Amino acid sequence: MKPESTKIVEAIHANKGNLTRAAKQIGVTRKTIYEWLKADDTLRAELAHAREILCDMAEDVLVEQLENGNLKAAVFVLQHFGRRTDLLEKPGDFDDMVDLEALDATVPYCPEEL
Repeated sequence: MKPESTKIVEAIHANKGNLTRAAKQIGVTRKTIYEWLKADDTLRAELAHAREILCDMAEDVLVEQLENGNLKAAVFVLQHFGRRTDLLEKPGDFDDMVDLEALDATVPYCPEEL
């Protein structure tokens, strides 16, 4: 039996679009969530909205890292969003030009996940 739509939407948003966690929260399988999404335009729109919020949160962290002088964050931005594609043709090009491990000691904060 399908829970009311508001409970599904709440679970999707509470879990930032992570469908496995949302399914667990409402007591169904991930496959069931996917079936509901396939059949319901509103649920798909809510999932897209939850994931957009998640991306906004990640961008906020990235901006904070840039403002703190994080070189890895700057390289990431240039590789993925830079206007000057001649600077970095693809991810990894910069690695050959600068020893990022040696620079880690000079950067105030370099989380490994970047």
